[in-house]
Amino acid sequence: MVWNSLGELIKELETAGSMRDPVRMGELQQHILDFDEPDAAPLNEYAHGMIHEFRGDYDVAYEHHRQALEGFQKTGNEDFCARVTNNIGSIYYFKSDFPRALEQFQKSIDIRTRLGLPITNELNNIGAVHYNVGDFKTAL
Repeated sequence: MVWNSLGELIKELETAGSMRDPVRMGELQQHILDFDEPDAAPLNEYAHGMIHEFRGDYDVAYEHHRQALEGFQKTGNEDFCARVTNNIGSIYYFKSDFPRALEQFQKSIDIRTRLGLPITNELNNIGAVHYNVGDFKTAL
């Protein structure tokens, strides 16, 4: 398939991510650097991070997400800064580091709120943390 923009490729990549299909994500990720755009390198790191996260390679995923976050901060892409920050929170969640997970989810909320973007994923993730620590009232 040929993509007319990096945005089209990212939409397809995120669809594969939401379906937890690391094989398809890997196939798509290989095409990110075909685009000569400032966000291509951090998006490539983001994709690598998602693939490793889905495989349970959390330390490797964290490193890719950290590099993606640095790249998006340099390009000024706050939307993806929030997405990556939320993914870093998920890594902490899967590693049972719940205080750090909550901190990252809140950072993502702060960015997305400032941008006027939905915060449903972050709120869902915060609820999951509270549920897992037995704080059912707060989880609701």
